[in-house]
Amino acid sequence: MIAIKHFRQLVRESLDPPFSLYSVAAEELLAITIAQESHGGTYLWQNDRLGFPKGPALGIYQMEPATHDDLVENFLRYRALWLDRLGSVDAHRLTYDLQYATRMARLNYYRVKEPIPADLEGQFRYYKKYWNTELGAATLDEVRKNYHNFAG
Repeated sequence: MIAIKHFRQLVRESLDPPFSLYSVAAEELLAITIAQESHGGTYLWQNDRLGFPKGPALGIYQMEPATHDDLVENFLRYRALWLDRLGSVDAHRLTYDLQYATRMARLNYYRVKEPIPADLEGQFRYYKKYWNTELGAATLDEVRKNYHNFAG
Protein backbone atom coordinates (compact mmCIF):
# COMPACT_ATOMS: atom_id res chain seq x y z
CA MET A 1 0.00 0.00 0.00
CA ILE A 2 1.23 3.50 -0.81
CA ALA A 3 1.64 5.72 2.25
CA ILE A 4 -1.09 8.36 2.22
CA LYS A 5 1.38 11.25 2.57
CA HIS A 6 3.32 9.97 -0.45
CA PHE A 7 0.09 9.57 -2.39
CA ARG A 8 -0.96 13.15 -1.61
CA GLN A 9 2.45 14.44 -2.71
CA LEU A 10 2.16 12.40 -5.93
CA VAL A 11 -1.23 13.96 -6.67
CA ARG A 12 -0.03 17.51 -6.06
CA GLU A 13 3.10 17.07 -8.16
CA SER A 14 1.23 15.33 -10.97
CA LEU A 15 -1.66 17.78 -11.28
CA ASP A 16 -0.19 21.18 -10.63
CA PRO A 17 1.95 22.64 -13.34
CA PRO A 18 1.97 21.63 -16.07
CA PHE A 19 -1.70 20.54 -15.86
CA SER A 20 -3.20 22.98 -13.31
CA LEU A 21 -5.89 20.45 -12.36
CA TYR A 22 -5.17 20.25 -8.65
CA SER A 23 -7.81 20.93 -6.03
CA VAL A 24 -8.38 19.51 -2.56
CA ALA A 25 -11.63 17.96 -3.80
CA ALA A 26 -9.82 16.31 -6.72
CA GLU A 27 -7.14 14.98 -4.36
CA GLU A 28 -9.77 13.42 -2.10
CA LEU A 29 -11.65 11.95 -5.06
CA LEU A 30 -8.46 10.35 -6.33
CA ALA A 31 -7.76 9.02 -2.80
CA ILE A 32 -11.25 7.49 -2.75
CA THR A 33 -10.62 5.94 -6.16
CA ILE A 34 -7.26 4.37 -5.30
CA ALA A 35 -8.55 3.21 -1.91
CA GLN A 36 -11.43 1.34 -3.50
CA GLU A 37 -9.95 0.22 -6.79
CA SER A 38 -6.51 -1.05 -5.75
CA HIS A 39 -6.70 -0.97 -1.95
CA GLY A 40 -4.32 1.96 -1.74
CA GLY A 41 -2.05 0.91 -4.56
CA THR A 42 -1.71 -2.72 -3.50
CA TYR A 43 -2.76 -4.06 -6.92
CA LEU A 44 -1.56 -3.01 -10.35
CA TRP A 45 -3.72 -5.44 -12.31
CA GLN A 46 -7.33 -6.42 -11.78
CA ASN A 47 -7.12 -9.74 -9.93
CA ASP A 48 -9.39 -12.40 -8.59
CA ARG A 49 -8.96 -13.89 -5.12
CA LEU A 50 -6.29 -16.33 -6.30
CA GLY A 51 -4.11 -13.57 -7.69
CA PHE A 52 -4.52 -14.43 -11.35
CA PRO A 53 -5.51 -11.67 -13.77
CA LYS A 54 -9.28 -11.57 -14.08
CA GLY A 55 -10.16 -8.29 -15.74
CA PRO A 56 -8.61 -5.65 -17.92
CA ALA A 57 -8.20 -2.81 -15.37
CA LEU A 58 -4.66 -1.46 -14.88
CA GLY A 59 -2.70 0.58 -12.37
CA ILE A 60 -3.40 2.08 -8.98
CA TYR A 61 -6.71 3.55 -10.19
CA GLN A 62 -7.66 0.37 -12.08
CA MET A 63 -8.48 2.19 -15.32
CA GLU A 64 -9.50 -0.09 -18.14
CA PRO A 65 -7.56 0.22 -21.40
CA ALA A 66 -10.84 0.93 -23.22
CA THR A 67 -11.49 3.88 -20.88
CA HIS A 68 -7.92 5.08 -21.35
CA ASP A 69 -8.18 4.89 -25.13
CA ASP A 70 -11.59 6.60 -25.16
CA LEU A 71 -10.16 9.41 -23.03
CA VAL A 72 -7.32 9.86 -25.53
CA GLU A 73 -9.43 9.63 -28.69
CA ASN A 74 -12.55 11.52 -27.64
CA PHE A 75 -11.24 14.08 -25.16
CA LEU A 76 -7.47 14.60 -25.21
CA ARG A 77 -7.27 14.47 -28.97
CA TYR A 78 -8.99 17.88 -28.93
CA ARG A 79 -6.72 19.24 -26.20
CA ALA A 80 -3.32 19.14 -27.85
CA LEU A 81 -1.49 20.93 -25.02
CA TRP A 82 -2.44 18.29 -22.45
CA LEU A 83 -1.86 15.47 -24.91
CA ASP A 84 1.61 16.84 -25.65
CA ARG A 85 2.40 17.17 -21.93
CA LEU A 86 1.45 13.53 -21.33
CA GLY A 87 4.04 12.33 -23.83
CA SER A 88 3.42 8.89 -25.31
CA VAL A 89 -0.06 7.65 -24.49
CA ASP A 90 -0.17 3.96 -23.77
CA ALA A 91 -2.54 2.19 -21.39
CA HIS A 92 0.26 -0.04 -20.12
CA ARG A 93 1.94 3.07 -18.61
CA LEU A 94 -0.89 3.01 -16.05
CA THR A 95 0.83 0.07 -14.31
CA TYR A 96 4.29 1.59 -13.86
CA ASP A 97 4.07 5.39 -14.24
CA LEU A 98 2.26 6.76 -11.18
CA GLN A 99 2.24 10.34 -12.46
CA TYR A 100 0.75 9.24 -15.77
CA ALA A 101 -1.88 7.12 -14.04
CA THR A 102 -2.77 10.01 -11.72
CA ARG A 103 -3.04 12.47 -14.59
CA MET A 104 -5.19 10.11 -16.64
CA ALA A 105 -7.50 9.41 -13.69
CA ARG A 106 -7.88 13.15 -13.01
CA LEU A 107 -8.47 13.91 -16.69
CA ASN A 108 -11.11 11.19 -16.84
CA TYR A 109 -12.93 12.84 -13.94
CA TYR A 110 -12.31 16.29 -15.45
CA ARG A 111 -14.34 15.46 -18.52
CA VAL A 112 -17.42 14.89 -16.35
CA LYS A 113 -19.58 18.01 -16.61
CA GLU A 114 -20.75 17.85 -12.97
CA PRO A 115 -18.23 19.50 -10.61
CA ILE A 116 -16.56 17.43 -7.89
CA PRO A 117 -18.46 17.90 -4.62
CA ALA A 118 -16.57 19.63 -1.81
CA ASP A 119 -17.74 17.21 0.89
CA LEU A 120 -16.46 13.67 1.35
CA GLU A 121 -19.91 12.06 1.27
CA GLY A 122 -20.65 13.75 -2.05
CA GLN A 123 -17.29 12.57 -3.37
CA PHE A 124 -18.10 8.96 -2.43
CA ARG A 125 -21.29 9.22 -4.50
CA TYR A 126 -19.45 10.98 -7.36
CA TYR A 127 -16.87 8.15 -7.45
CA LYS A 128 -19.64 5.56 -7.48
CA LYS A 129 -21.52 7.29 -10.28
CA TYR A 130 -18.66 8.30 -12.56
CA TRP A 131 -15.89 5.75 -11.95
CA ASN A 132 -17.42 2.57 -10.59
CA THR A 133 -20.81 3.32 -12.24
CA GLU A 134 -24.24 2.68 -10.84
CA LEU A 135 -23.98 -0.94 -12.02
CA GLY A 136 -20.51 -1.48 -10.49
CA ALA A 137 -19.90 -3.90 -7.64
CA ALA A 138 -18.76 -1.35 -5.06
CA THR A 139 -21.19 -0.28 -2.36
CA LEU A 140 -20.99 3.13 -0.70
CA ASP A 141 -20.31 1.45 2.66
CA GLU A 142 -17.41 -0.50 1.16
CA VAL A 143 -16.03 2.66 -0.47
CA ARG A 144 -16.19 4.56 2.83
CA LYS A 145 -14.45 1.72 4.69
CA ASN A 146 -11.67 1.37 2.11
CA TYR A 147 -11.12 5.12 2.02
CA HIS A 148 -10.81 5.33 5.81
CA ASN A 149 -8.44 2.32 5.82
CA PHE A 150 -6.24 4.10 3.28
CA ALA A 151 -6.48 7.75 4.26
CA GLY A 152 -7.15 7.42 7.96
